[in-house]
Amino acid sequence: MNRSKITLEMAEACYKYAKDIYPHKEKINELAKRISEETEMKKGSAIDYINCFFNMIVGTPLVHDMSERDIRCYFKNIENDYGDEILRKALKSLQLYLINEKQNHPGLQKLLNEYYQDFEI
Repeated sequence: MNRSKITLEMAEACYKYAKDIYPHKEKINELAKRISEETEMKKGSAIDYINCFFNMIVGTPLVHDMSERDIRCYFKNIENDYGDEILRKALKSLQLYLINEKQNHPGLQKLLNEYYQDFEI
C-alpha cells in the first residue's frame, strides 16, 4: 500500500465507516467500495484501514501498515468515541505491531511513547 497517496480525509472516512459496522465485519467489502467511491481511496487500502480499526478495538496486532498521522487520528477518535479502556487496547495493538515488525518505525514508536506517558499499558 502506498501510504503517501492516502489522505487524512480518506483515513477519517475509513474510521467513521468502520465504527458504524463494528462488529459486523462481514460488510467490509461493501463498506470499502463506498469509501473508494466517496474518497477515491483504493478499495484494498480501505479494507486494510478498516481492518486496522478492528485490530485496534480488540487489541490485536495491526496487520497492515498505517502512517503515523493516520494512527494518531484513529487514537484520537477512539479515545473520544470509546474512552480510555478501548484506547489502551489500540495502544496495545500498535505496541504488538512494532514488536512483530522487523523494521524500525521511529515515528510510530514516538507516538506510542507519547501515549505511554499518560497510560499504564
